[in-house]
Amino acid sequence: MIEYIQDHEKIVSGEGVIPSNKFFLFVAHGFNKYAIEMCQKISNKTKAMGGLLTTDTLLYLASKRLKTGYRFRVLKFSELFNNAEITISDMDRVYPISEEFKL
Repeated sequence: MIEYIQDHEKIVSGEGVIPSNKFFLFVAHGFNKYAIEMCQKISNKTKAMGGLLTTDTLLYLASKRLKTGYRFRVLKFSELFNNAEITISDMDRVYPISEEFKL
């Protein structure tokens, strides 16, 4: 991941992307206890913010997106990255239940 970020940083900076806006995300069924440590090491070497997203939380995000419709702002997604596992409570903090349409 470190090599990927560093290689693509050069490419995207030529395309007008702001180099300080770097993020990485690992999606898996679950993570072991070293995943957060690994995430922090990648962040320290690349200055990119990372996140760990379980498949269950990803499904919750998809559900949240469907329930919020146009109120779902992709730009707010970056608030979830803190070099740790992204939880359902993090999702509810960034995308509050009050913004969901009543079904």
